[in-house]
Amino acid sequence: MDLIKKTAYIALHVIELLVLGFSLIIYTSLNKQLPWYESCGTQFLAIFMLSIPSLIFIGIGFIILNKKYELKKLNIKIPFYSAIGLGLPILIDGGLSKITITIGTFLCVMSILVTIAIMLVHFGIVNLKSVNK
Repeated sequence: MDLIKKTAYIALHVIELLVLGFSLIIYTSLNKQLPWYESCGTQFLAIFMLSIPSLIFIGIGFIILNKKYELKKLNIKIPFYSAIGLGLPILIDGGLSKITITIGTFLCVMSILVTIAIMLVHFGIVNLKSVNK
C-alpha cells in the first residue's frame, strides 16, 4: 500500500473517530451522572453545525481517495450513514426525549465500532476469513 494512501486513510479515519466521539459526548450530555452534563439542550446544534458537515467532508475525502486507490464501498459509505444517523433522531423528535438520546447514543457507539473494525480489517490486524472457520 502506498504511503500517501496509508497516511490519508488513517488521517480520515482518525478525524472520523474524533467527530463521532464528539457527537457521542453531545448525545450523552443530558445525562446528569456525567461530568459534561448540560441541561439546556442547545449543544445539539453542534451536531448540525460541526459533526454532520465534518462527516460529509470525510466522505468526500474517501470518494477522492477512491478515485486513485481502490477502497471498499463500506469505507466510503460509513461517513454518510453516520451523518444521517446522527441527524435523524434529532430531526424526527425535536423534544430530545430519552428515546431520542438513547437511539443517538447507540448510533454513535455503533458507528465508532464499525469504523474501528473497518480499520482493523483493512490493515490485516483482524482476518475475517479465519474468524468464520
